[in-house]
Amino acid sequence: MRKIFNYCLLIISCAFCCCTTDKSDSIIVSDLDSTHLTFDASGGTKQIQFNATNHWSIVTPYDGWITFNSTEGESGLNTLVVTVGAINTSLQREATITIVCGNASKEILITQKGRTNALVNFNTINLDASGDTITIKVVGNTDFTAETQELWCQCKKINDNGFTCELSITVSANDSDTRSAYIYLKSQTGMILQSLSVKQMSQSEQLTNITVKTNTRSSLFMVFVATWCPFTTLMAEAFTSARESWQLGNVELVNVHVVDSELYCQESKELSQYYKNNTTPTGILDGRITIENSMNQAIMNFLTESKSILTNHAQIEGTAMLKNGEILAEIKLKALSVDDYALQVWLIEDNVVASQVDGANDCVYEDYVHNCVLRKSLSATLGDEFIISEESAKHKIFTYSYSCAMPSHCNKGNTYLMAILQRKSPNNDAFEFPFYVDNCVIIPIDSCINSGGNENIFIGEDIEL
Repeated sequence: MRKIFNYCLLIISCAFCCCTTDKSDSIIVSDLDSTHLTFDASGGTKQIQFNATNHWSIVTPYDGWITFNSTEGESGLNTLVVTVGAINTSLQREATITIVCGNASKEILITQKGRTNALVNFNTINLDASGDTITIKVVGNTDFTAETQELWCQCKKINDNGFTCELSITVSANDSDTRSAYIYLKSQTGMILQSLSVKQMSQSEQLTNITVKTNTRSSLFMVFVATWCPFTTLMAEAFTSARESWQLGNVELVNVHVVDSELYCQESKELSQYYKNNTTPTGILDGRITIENSMNQAIMNFLTESKSILTNHAQIEGTAMLKNGEILAEIKLKALSVDDYALQVWLIEDNVVASQVDGANDCVYEDYVHNCVLRKSLSATLGDEFIISEESAKHKIFTYSYSCAMPSHCNKGNTYLMAILQRKSPNNDAFEFPFYVDNCVIIPIDSCINSGGNENIFIGEDIEL
């Protein structure tokens, strides 16, 4: 009996020792990658799985842009769900949260990249063989370094004020083949925030121009629009649908932003007066008829009518290039009839990011992509008029130059010229205006000469990081 008593006492003593011995608290994260969570600007949800030996909690203060399925829990296997809201600025944000379990802790770094839009960021810079120094403005984050591996292409940060800075890029003259380099903008931890491709052509490549010729007729749909107009998006959708459905020929589009629109241009007032426009959106088809707030079927009907009425047309041949910040264009008009004409040459831009009110969805898009935006007229706004008589030649050559109001030589591959040949309207009820569009053609600005990325040439030349 005494032996049994001693044996039980031993068991109780051992049990007591086990209960009172200090255990080392710990937090073991299943996946080491979970200790640094990275989110893009749209936010989202990610999970962290960990084993805790005791009750745990999140004790580190954090901003409201991060939420969790729970801020505390019990021992064992736990799943922490981390949710990050969307970000509306270009600034990257970070926070470190700490999970505490007794005397153990684990830090989790959460990074969210700032909002960027590839349609307004530089991605490529093309320079001619002569070499140049260009300056690019960077906004939203100046805590980066700029690196390149090519000796002929050097870059450095200048004028850094903490929120904006400028990137100076110097390219030496090229007397050999076409060459390329990359500029990397890196964070202090070495992460690549942005890469820029720099291409410099050879002397032989620089001599090549792009020539556009048209032997067929194209219609022109010019629309008076505004970023504040709730029906602008509906007209855009109607036109896109009509162009996709119409099988009778080509049709080009120009969007003319009226007063108070974010993308207003100075030519708008004169065009609005000429076409007697007093509302938006209003389309002017071939300079002959007004289409207000129309759907695609009405546009198609008037396009079909134009096709049947406007059977004769002149041919347009054009070339354009950009050199030393100046657009140079040559327009040749052939097969002209005896009549009065006017030639318009407009600078158009695609992929312009700006706000837009959308009445269909009852919302405002802050980064709506606007295309076919009229920026500038190289000719007179209503066209340079001329007369073809029986004695004069049936062809004409026009030359234009325009010194671009641009902050650098990084001019854009998404800009182009549109040549619009107008002809005197005949006296019948099908034509509302003095001139109608005889033909029109898009002329790309030669991308061999100092062209760049996909940003707005007047108001959006920045790189946002």
